[in-house]
Amino acid sequence: MCFALCSSFGQSRNSFDIIVGVDRTFRTINANEDSDLSVLQLSASDKEEAKFNWRFGANYNKSLTDNSYLKFGVRLSSIGYQVEETSDLRFGSQHDGEGGFDPDLNGDFSELSFNIDYLFIELPVSVGLIKSINKFSFYGEAGLSPNIYLTSRTKQVRGDESDSNFQNNPNTRALHLSGVLNAGVAYQVNNSFSIFGQPSFRYHLTKLAKDGIINEHLYSYGIEFGVRTLLR
Repeated sequence: MCFALCSSFGQSRNSFDIIVGVDRTFRTINANEDSDLSVLQLSASDKEEAKFNWRFGANYNKSLTDNSYLKFGVRLSSIGYQVEETSDLRFGSQHDGEGGFDPDLNGDFSELSFNIDYLFIELPVSVGLIKSINKFSFYGEAGLSPNIYLTSRTKQVRGDESDSNFQNNPNTRALHLSGVLNAGVAYQVNNSFSIFGQPSFRYHLTKLAKDGIINEHLYSYGIEFGVRTLLR
């Protein structure tokens, strides 16, 4: 587990959070420079872009001292990327029946784009310290999160039309591990209730696929907002 600055006003008692977040998510692709796959890596990177995604969940904050705590959380999160440049992709419907492809068969695919998302249950655990000024507190936190893979979604978009397909990819790891960093500010509304906002960053330390020469790692950065109630 990583150590970090963290906590919020009134953290001397245990507390419970509800959070929602908006993320910008993407993936890294790495291949050996002397491998033929390095060309594929560069080609894929040129076509892919980060996309907006979401997460929501809850935390239990266990007080250790007046200025430190452990945080245990659970999240449902979506992490992925989008493919905007599809002009050189070939589709099964373009097969010419003679072992080749005809790009003019069955419509124009040049305006087609794809959104690829992976759905996870996250179980983050982090640590922290407190710095309070009156009713405000400024904090950061760091930790690790086991992530359980649920399913994948591929969304095809063409103009105003879209079509989504959900499926469990057998080559996607069932269990992932990611590093988590958060920092933010909380405001104590009264003795038992506070609100907070925090920028966050997550990076999957484990590879996305079980097997494969190319190394894919998901990551996300964004902001979370939440409400906290102190437990008596």
